[in-house]
Amino acid sequence: MKTKLAAFLIILIAAPAFAIGDIAVGPFYGMAIPVANDQVKTGSMYGVQARVGLIPMLSLGAHFHSRAFGNPSFTFFEGEPFEETMETDGGKVSSLGVDAYLGKSGGGPGMNFYFMGSFGTYKWTRENQADQSKTAFAIGPGLEFVLPMKLGIEGRAMFEVASTGDEGSWKNVLWFVGVNYHLGLGPM
Repeated sequence: MKTKLAAFLIILIAAPAFAIGDIAVGPFYGMAIPVANDQVKTGSMYGVQARVGLIPMLSLGAHFHSRAFGNPSFTFFEGEPFEETMETDGGKVSSLGVDAYLGKSGGGPGMNFYFMGSFGTYKWTRENQADQSKTAFAIGPGLEFVLPMKLGIEGRAMFEVASTGDEGSWKNVLWFVGVNYHLGLGPM
């Protein structure tokens, strides 16, 4: 009787530790490429993310990233003698959001492929213009190679859309590479 009770208590105590399959945190760096938006040029992006594996094939996470768009230039009055080219500020964007991962997104050594969706804030700040805050959605595939020492090298591509209301939407293709450290709370 005491053995059965001890086994039951061990399972009861250990079960919550294995319910969370994996926790991963890490920085990333990449590029933001605007789609059909002549107000900005391609720019760099960096950030940090965290991810928790809830059940096999499903993880939830959060991210913060910042990007600096390139400055576009516009030519007025083409042709001499009145031609003039001006450069405008591409601005900076910061985003804070939540992510959902479907597929193998860590928790064990080897190759992990997943598809993810993201929902978050999108704040665009430019010189001499009012800040614009919107909600952004992004989807895309990702691939992470986890080494036995719980270090993962990840690459991801996403298509992002931020609605601007009546004006339409801003669209970007985002890609990045990152390094994640897996805390390994589950069976790794």
